[in-house]
Amino acid sequence: MVFTQEQKIFIVESYFRNGHLVVGVCQYSIQSCFVEFRQQFPDAVLTHNTFQRNLTYSIQLFCKIRSVDKKCSGCPKKK
Repeated sequence: MVFTQEQKIFIVESYFRNGHLVVGVCQYSIQSCFVEFRQQFPDAVLTHNTFQRNLTYSIQLFCKIRSVDKKCSGCPKKK
């Protein structure tokens, strides 16, 4: 499945929104994020594994360039 930009943004926001601070460490629930995604996009055809791979990639990309889009025009340049 190819995720739309809207879906990628939703995934990243949901992931961080569902985080909990436990003994000073943030813990995130992929399952909670998946459930929210299915509620928001009920017609999306995907497996949990596909969702998890996309979530991992989107979070890594977001943490690196602050965007879910590899072609981010306003992203800071690496030095």
